[in-house]
Amino acid sequence: MQGFDSLGARCAQYYKAGARFAKWRAVLKIGPTEPSELAIQENARGLARYAILCQENGLVPIVEPEILTDGPHGIKKCAVVTEWCWWRCTRRSTTTMCSLSGHSSSPTWSPPGLTPKGKN
Repeated sequence: MQGFDSLGARCAQYYKAGARFAKWRAVLKIGPTEPSELAIQENARGLARYAILCQENGLVPIVEPEILTDGPHGIKKCAVVTEWCWWRCTRRSTTTMCSLSGHSSSPTWSPPGLTPKGKN
């Protein structure tokens, strides 16, 4: 998976240079059929893998499944997608033995799309 090549070694270098935290965003778009369950699962898998590599090298991972505000979705749809993405990310992290006590989640808000066409 692109971005993970030598990530462990880079985390070790960053730690030696004084870094103690590292952040990774996984972007998802809301559309009529988006995000798909597969996209959500893959983002959760990638964020969990990232978190473990950070923790193995002394860094506290900050993870954020970012939901884009592009599109006509309403605030309710964004809230549902955001909650589902966070649930998937948390579940994946715990099943891959990521220490949640040594892990930080970036706060997310659930705005309507930039071109809202309804309340949902």
